Amino acid sequence: MSLRARLQRILLVLAVATSGTVTTALPAEAEATALCRLLDVQVPADVTDHQVMIVPGTAARTWTIHGELCLPSGATASTVLLALHGITYKHDYWDPGYQPERYSFARAMAAAGYATYAPDRLGYGDSSHPASALVSLDSDVAVTHSLIGSLRTGGVGGTGFRRVVLVGNSYGSAISWRESELHNDADAVVATGYASVLQNDAILQLLGALRPAAADPAFAGRGLDPGYLTPRPGQRETGFIYYPDNADPAMVAYDEARMRDTVTVGEGSIFLHLGAYPLGPFDIPNVPQTENINIPSFLLNGSHDTLTCGPQLTHCTSDRVLQNAENRYFSASACFRAGVVPASGHVLNLHRNAAVAFAKIRAWLDQAVGPDGSRLPAYRARCK
Repeated sequence: MSLRARLQRILLVLAVATSGTVTTALPAEAEATALCRLLDVQVPADVTDHQVMIVPGTAARTWTIHGELCLPSGATASTVLLALHGITYKHDYWDPGYQPERYSFARAMAAAGYATYAPDRLGYGDSSHPASALVSLDSDVAVTHSLIGSLRTGGVGGTGFRRVVLVGNSYGSAISWRESELHNDADAVVATGYASVLQNDAILQLLGALRPAAADPAFAGRGLDPGYLTPRPGQRETGFIYYPDNADPAMVAYDEARMRDTVTVGEGSIFLHLGAYPLGPFDIPNVPQTENINIPSFLLNGSHDTLTCGPQLTHCTSDRVLQNAENRYFSASACFRAGVVPASGHVLNLHRNAAVAFAKIRAWLDQAVGPDGSRLPAYRARCK
């Protein structure tokens, strides 16, 4: 990183730290595309009951899920994208306060006629924080399953949606695949920053960067137990999260200062039992993630994501190469398609060319579902 870039990063971090606020104002033309509001949704407490033996009368009746619902301005949305962030992020990954006209997935999709609901997942942001032992892939899937039902019936913001599409980044994609594998109750699923085979070096790098959140000044005093972890400061700009040649240092600084969140030990354990295990040129199958998915599925990865792109990034040299690498893990009824965003890392939304990722997702959505949901039957019929 150049001296000028380092100075820009330091100045932004200082501004955030001293003022406690960062402007989130949108240019008029960007603001006009979306009507966004924060809201809380209640999910049944039994989404976590499978983790422990519940003593009658001691469990909370509901957990609160905080999130942002964005609707297209001046239009009635029939299709909503349930957008799930990855570990150590929260809902604003999909609508960041820094240059949202460039980096906001939610506003880009609103301009295309799609609604987006992006929650802070259980244990993140302003959502409920149960004991960390209760927050795992199983409870994440249960919460997502509940939210899909709420989106269809008007339980999120009072609008019932005809079509619900799961959209995930990183661990949010793992939830989306697992929820679809078990329930297939969304109409389609979009995964980003994920793969059927994850690379061991990147996993070890990710896990090695974590420490107890209670030991971090940003999370001290919140009553988080030792099972809540967070990356040590400075980890965003290293490893596979960003591709440095195509990342704005000010965006990285904003991410570090305003978007960094937690992960539980239980969530981190998914790397031990999902997908397939890479061993040299071979993949050893583990617990399947996608073979029972029978709704249209799309995968989008950055070309420089060392977690998801295979040995020496060989799986992400083109759309077709990635599709061929992943297609064998999906059934024909998933209508599986894949794409690659050049010069991007793991967090596709936060790179300078985020618009390329948004355009690829929109192009597939327009073909497979449509803002009014009318294209889904014909698309699915082609793949059966």
